[in-house]
Amino acid sequence: MLVFFVRYINYPYIFNKVIIPKEVPIINTNEDIIQKNLSQLVEQWIDSKAYIEPNITIISVANTLGTNRTYLSAYINNNMHVNFNAWINILRIEDAKILLKDNPELSMADIAANLGYADHSSFCRQFKKYTDLSPTAWQNKA
Repeated sequence: MLVFFVRYINYPYIFNKVIIPKEVPIINTNEDIIQKNLSQLVEQWIDSKAYIEPNITIISVANTLGTNRTYLSAYINNNMHVNFNAWINILRIEDAKILLKDNPELSMADIAANLGYADHSSFCRQFKKYTDLSPTAWQNKA
């Protein structure tokens, strides 16, 4: 019993108190740096209008950006809130709106070819999917 009492009295001296910090600031992690770098690379890639390349794939874009398919896909899903194919189509449709507004003399086939679509019917289908209007109806409305 005496041993127990001595250990009880000496407990604070034998064992250190555990102090839990309230909040530890997180300094840039490698993932933050990768995301920031990837963001800059994607912006440069968009500015160069590389998305109008026909038959573009996520693998070809990832190779161009110097990353892998998984990181690029996660970046697009998390930041653009769409998958790769939808993202490419959105970029192309935004360009199509500008072309339709500024160049009414261009045919749908020419616009589709300029934006990397295989044919004008797939262009029209995608345009209607994202704007709820056909390219011609959108052009007349704008």
